[in-house]
Amino acid sequence: MNQLDEIYSWADDLMRAGRFQYLDAAISAFHPDDMTTDNLLGVLTATLPAKSKLPARKAFYQAVERILTARGEMEPGLLNGLEQ
Repeated sequence: MNQLDEIYSWADDLMRAGRFQYLDAAISAFHPDDMTTDNLLGVLTATLPAKSKLPARKAFYQAVERILTARGEMEPGLLNGLEQ
């Protein structure tokens, strides 16, 4: 299983178990500057179904936006549908 698959599986397992506080705490503990673009987008995509229950996701989204812009990887529409 690759990292992206692990992110989806991990987030899905936590959401199905109703462990939103744990997932939120994990998101706030991530170091997005050290993550690959695929993994940044993976976290946003995997947590989208529970975005209203994950307050830390908003700051993570903003960090992703900043990081992708700084890396020169921000493309029009890249984050469409992933925002809070």
